[in-house]
Amino acid sequence: NNLFPSNLLLIPHDKKEAYKKREDDVLDIGYFMLATMNHEFQKLHENLKMGQELAANLIIQSLSNNYS
Repeated sequence: NNLFPSNLLLIPHDKKEAYKKREDDVLDIGYFMLATMNHEFQKLHENLKMGQELAANLIIQSLSNNYS
C-alpha cells in the first residue's frame, strides 16, 4: 500500500489522508518515546538507521530489558 508517484493521482483522497495521519501518528509516538527516555537511553537509540516503525518496535522491546 505504498504511495508511488506514478499512481498518486489514482489514490482516493480519504486513503491519502489516512496514510498521512498514520505517518503523523508514528512520528508523534517516536517523539513521545524520546521525550520520556532518560538521556543515556536516548543516546543509545538516536542513530538508528531504519524505518520509524521498526525503530519504535526495537525501542519498545528493549524497554522491558532496561526497565524491568
